[in-house]
Amino acid sequence: MPRSQIVSTQGSNASYSKREINPEKHSMTRRSQTLSTESPQASTNSTVGDESINQNSRKRHLRPIHSKVFVPTISYRPPIVAVTPKLATATRAVLRAKYDNEANRRRNILEQKLEEIRQRQAEEEAEEIKRLRKETVHKPEPIKRYK
Repeated sequence: MPRSQIVSTQGSNASYSKREINPEKHSMTRRSQTLSTESPQASTNSTVGDESINQNSRKRHLRPIHSKVFVPTISYRPPIVAVTPKLATATRAVLRAKYDNEANRRRNILEQKLEEIRQRQAEEEAEEIKRLRKETVHKPEPIKRYK
């Protein structure tokens, strides 16, 4: 065997074993096809036929993993029903709208109070100006005992 190699592999006991590797070309033909395509002389001669059978038997044939045929069975579990997830965006939008309404209400109340305070201050200033004008206006007083 000119193409064979000897490969050492490490065993479980840390001992080395040697095995032979015989690489063969991959063939896409089946064993029955190779036997049928052989010459009639090889099939009549028993020794040559036995060697060809032995050579062909070394090839790996594809075998099914499971020998039994798969038969599907009816499931007794109810089918899974998809439930739509509850997204936080909808609840957050509702909460945000409530917050915005409450904030606007508070802001309006505050603005009303500030406006009332401004009006009161303006009225007080107007009254103060009127009072000061009355007090600062010089009123002539008659002279007592003028000689």
